[in-house]
Amino acid sequence: MLLSTPDLDDFVRLAHLDLTEAQTADLLEMLHLQSTGKWRWPEWTATQSDAPVVARALIGLLLLDENVLWTAQSRPVLRDAFQRLVHSVNQFADANVKIRRANGEERIERLATGKRIQFICTYRPGSGRGYSCDLLIVGQGSITEQVRRDLMPTMATRPNPQILYA
Repeated sequence: MLLSTPDLDDFVRLAHLDLTEAQTADLLEMLHLQSTGKWRWPEWTATQSDAPVVARALIGLLLLDENVLWTAQSRPVLRDAFQRLVHSVNQFADANVKIRRANGEERIERLATGKRIQFICTYRPGSGRGYSCDLLIVGQGSITEQVRRDLMPTMATRPNPQILYA
């Protein structure tokens, strides 16, 4: 496990995310490592809400030094996720991030490392190509066979990728 429960609780509290006990348990499971250092759950389906997924994305960017790619079929869903993450990341005074708000180019970049959370809409074939990520978040209803073919190569060169279906 990467974070102990008290550390995770502190992080979630600082990010102004209100997680239930069940959501915190889900987040702990998402972050569980095997003895080999690989994710216990390289694929995870969120069942309750996207709050643990938002927390996982922030942990990836701010603590694990991961590139995160968040996808969805529609712009409104993507904008909502982006706004939630911007609100949470702004709670960390020392995060040192650059937030890009251009329509279709939304991203949150950590200036110290160059790691980022990027948001892409997958309604067009090929829209996920050319990206590389450690954590792939696939929004509701956006996992079609075409999207799967487009997105799976984004993690091909990563040593320990994880996919979350939100």
